[in-house]
Order: sequence, then C-alpha cells, then structure tokens
Amino acid sequence: MYPYNTHSITESSSSNDDSHRHLNGRRFHASASPAYYLPNDDLEAARLDLQHYTWKLSLNGHLSIAPIDPTTTQRVLDIGTGTGIWCIEVAKAHPGVGVIGTDLSVIQPETKPGNCKFLQADAEEEWVFDEGKKFDFVHSRMLTMGTHDWRRYFAQCWENLHPGGWIQTGETQFPQRRAEEEEDDQRPSALLQWGQHCYDAAAQAGIDARASEGFEDLLRAQGFVNISKYELQWPIGTWAVGRKAKVIGRLTLENMGKAVPGIGTGLLGGKLGWRREQVEEFSERVKVDMERGRNFVPMVIHVAQKPFEA
Repeated sequence: MYPYNTHSITESSSSNDDSHRHLNGRRFHASASPAYYLPNDDLEAARLDLQHYTWKLSLNGHLSIAPIDPTTTQRVLDIGTGTGIWCIEVAKAHPGVGVIGTDLSVIQPETKPGNCKFLQADAEEEWVFDEGKKFDFVHSRMLTMGTHDWRRYFAQCWENLHPGGWIQTGETQFPQRRAEEEEDDQRPSALLQWGQHCYDAAAQAGIDARASEGFEDLLRAQGFVNISKYELQWPIGTWAVGRKAKVIGRLTLENMGKAVPGIGTGLLGGKLGWRREQVEEFSERVKVDMERGRNFVPMVIHVAQKPFEA
C-alpha cells in the first residue's frame, strides 16, 4: 500500500476526467480561466516524452542533478508531471522512494510502479497533502507557460520540503535565440518572431515567459541556500558541433516542430485571436526557419536547498 494518502487532491485515472476543451483541432485542459496554454492530447503527450529524453540526454543520462541521497530520500514530488515519465523512471530506479506526480490533466498511464502515484492538481492552488507530510525533493520542468506567480510557487516548495530538502527547476525562455555566428544576420527570423509573439501573448495572460532570469533572487529571498544555476543551449537541428549536440539538435527540431503549432493554437489563438489558418501558415514559416537557420532554445536549471535549521 502506498505510504500516504491525499483527500484534497483528486487521484487521477483515465476514466474519471473528461474536463477538456477543443480549439482549432487540438485538445486542451478545460477551465473557465485557462492556466496552461499547451494542448493535452496524444500529439502533445508524444512531444512531452520526446522532450523528456532530450532533458535526460542533456544531463548525461541522469534524471536530476540535485545532490539527492537515495539512501535517505523517502518522498519525491514532481510538479507538472505531464505524461508521468519522469516519475515512473525515478520510481523504477529507486523502489524504496515514494514518488508523486501532479498535473492539471489526466494523461498519465494507469500502469506504473507501486511506489508511484499521480494526482490531478493545479500547482497554482494551495498544495495540501494528508497529515502534513513533507518531501525530500521537489522537481519540476517546463512550467513557464503555466505559472503566473513564481514567488508563491517557491513558497509552496519551501513549505512542503523537509529541512535539508532540495528543489530543482528546468525552464525555457521566450523568444528563442540565434547562434553567435548569426547574430549579425539581419534577415527576419520567423522563429524569433514567433517567440516574441508568444512572449507578448503570455504577458497578456499574466505570465512572464522569461521569469527564470529572476529565479536566483526569488530562491534567495525565500530562504533557500546552496543555489546553483546551469545554462543549457539546445540547438534546433544538426548544425552544432559534436555527436551529442547533433542528437540533441535532432530531438529539439522534432520537439519544436510539434510545439510550435500547439503553442500557437493555445496561446496565439487563445490570447491574440489568431485564426487556425494564421497559426498553420506561420507555423510552416517557423518550420522552414528552424530547418535552415542556426537557432537554439535557451534552457536553464536551478537547484537549491532548504537549510537544515529552517
């Protein structure tokens, strides 16, 4: 039996959630005021799994870089778990660790390790777990387009961590970037234009798509210590030098090829009023730009610890 329960957060299963809305042929989480602007359909699930392997390759096969001691770690929380693939791999690698993944949408598999559990929850609401039990590690990736208040997010991480526990975030930023050798190229870039449109639309929704630039200050203000920042560049395509970079580039090109129309539908269609034809036409222009240009996606990881005396 799983070592703890929750009542305030509904346990997810594929049969008890039909809260969806549809926009321009894509399926999204249903909400009167949408908190997340990416789809939750099968196409998006496949993209999220692809993105997981890109993260894993970037970390040389590791699932995290926080200095977690698996011999003393008992509870791990993954916020915005998506398909749950990260949780499942952690649970398989560490059978003695209880792993919880939370997400707005119920797209996780029913078949999972016994020490892994998925809960349907909005990370921007209050986190409540039975008996006030805390975690040794709180992990999240790619919450940029779903988080309006990062100060509150880090406060909730703090409240739900044991003293000495760790937090790790992995985020991207909008717009994307050009490689240094192309910074002087004055030709219009459809990808960078798309990224700026996304940034502007997100701002209308109260989301800062470059919020991770201020994470160190927010973590320090909350009281976290041993704060580390790791900046990554995911090339889009195989233009970068080195076998690993080229593999990441191929994965990122495929990932972005799936992400651009999905984000365009949810964010540009939802906030800027773009029609389906506009999203599709611009997505094709971005695809050509990504295949021909030397662009990259900026990624940044932050790791921090709650002090033992806290």
